[in-house]
Amino acid sequence: MTGASTPRRVLARSAGAVGVAVRQLAAARGRVVLAVVGVATAVLLITLMAGLGQGMTEAGTEALTYIDQDLWATAGPLQLAPGTVGGIENSLLSAHDRSADIESHPDVRGADALAFQSVYVSPNTSEFGTVVGVGVTGNGSGVGLREGERFGRTDVHYADGSYDGPMTHQVVLDRDLAEELNVSRGDSVYMGGTLADARENEFTVVGTTGRFSTFLGAPTAVVHLSELQTVTGTAGSDRASMIGIRAEQDADLDATAEALSAEHPDLSIRTQRQQFRSVFENQGAVLASAVTLVTLAVVVGTGLVANTLGLVVYQQRRELAALRAIGLRGRTLLSLVGLQGLSLALGGVVVGVALTPVAADAINGVVEDLVGFPNLVKLPPDVYAAGVAVGLVIGLLGATVAGYRVAAMNPTDHFDR
Repeated sequence: MTGASTPRRVLARSAGAVGVAVRQLAAARGRVVLAVVGVATAVLLITLMAGLGQGMTEAGTEALTYIDQDLWATAGPLQLAPGTVGGIENSLLSAHDRSADIESHPDVRGADALAFQSVYVSPNTSEFGTVVGVGVTGNGSGVGLREGERFGRTDVHYADGSYDGPMTHQVVLDRDLAEELNVSRGDSVYMGGTLADARENEFTVVGTTGRFSTFLGAPTAVVHLSELQTVTGTAGSDRASMIGIRAEQDADLDATAEALSAEHPDLSIRTQRQQFRSVFENQGAVLASAVTLVTLAVVVGTGLVANTLGLVVYQQRRELAALRAIGLRGRTLLSLVGLQGLSLALGGVVVGVALTPVAADAINGVVEDLVGFPNLVKLPPDVYAAGVAVGLVIGLLGATVAGYRVAAMNPTDHFDR
C-alpha cells in the first residue's frame, strides 16, 4: 500500500510543481517576454556567427582549392590605396622575374604572378562599370577556362621590364560578367584604370572563366599582368599581389615551401591550408568583436532570465514560504525554479531557431549584393545544435541564480505575526 502510494505522491508533487511554475510565470508575462527575447537574441547570434564561420571556412577552402595552386608566395597583405588608379596597392615587386625564378625550382612546374586592380569595363565606351582586373603572367594556363582559349601569346608586353613590347589586348571575362555585358568570344570590351584609359584600350574576349570570381567573390576581367599594369598606370615597379605556385606531382609541398622560403627570404611561402589560416589570423579584430558580441548576448540573456525568475520568486514569496511550511522539500522548490528557467530557455530557443534561417537569408542577400559571395552563412545541423545548447545553458544559469534565493528562504520571515 505504502509502496504503491509513493509513486502517486511523487507524481502529484511533480504535477503540482508544474502547475505552480506555470501560474508564477503567467503572473509576470511582461518580464517573461523580455527574458524569452533575451535568450532568443543570444541563440540567434550564436547560430548566425557559427553559420558565418562555417560559410567562410567552406568558401575560403573552396576558393583556394578552385584556383588550383599548391603554394602561395606573398610579400605582405593586400592593401587598399584610396585616391590612386586601381585602388589597390600590390606589395610584391619584380613579379615577372620572381615568378620566373620560382618556376625554375626543380619541384615547381609552374608559377604565375597575380595582381588585382579595380578597372572600368564597357562593351561600348559609354556605359562603364567597375570590376576587378586580374593580371597574370605566362599564357594564362591557370585561368581555368569555361569556354574559349587561353591567351595566344605569353606576356610579351613586359619585354624584360621595358614595357615596350606589343600588347595582345586579349581578355578572359568572368562568365557572369560576359552575360551582363552581352559579349562572347570574339567581341570587344574597353578596359582601363580611368575612364579615359578605358576608352583608349580595346580588348578582344578570347574566353570566359569562373575561377577568379569564385576566389575573389566579384566579377573579374583577366589580362596579361604587364597589360593590366599599363592600363592602370602601375607599370615600372612590376607589382603583383601574390604568386600562385603549382608543384610537381610527386613533390613534398612542405619541403618545397621551406626550400623556396630559403631562396626568397623576403617572401612568405605557404601551402593552401597555411594561406587560408593566415587570412583568418589577419582578421583577429573582427573575430574578437564577434566573440565579444556573442559573450555579451549570453550574459544579457542570462541576466534577463535570472532577473525574471528572481522577480517571480519575490512576488510569490508567500506562496513559496507556505509550501516550505507544509513540508515541501527545498529540492522540489529548486526544481520548480529550474523548470521555470528551462521553460524560458526553451521559449527563447524556439524563437531564436525559428528566426535563424530568416536572418541568414537576409544577411546572405546583403553580402551577395555587396561582395558577390552567395550563401555565405551556412546552417548545418551542428549550428542549430550550438544555438540550442547555448539557450539551455542560459536558462540553467539564470535558474541557478534564482535558486539561491529560494534555498535561502526562511518560511517564518514571510508570514504576518
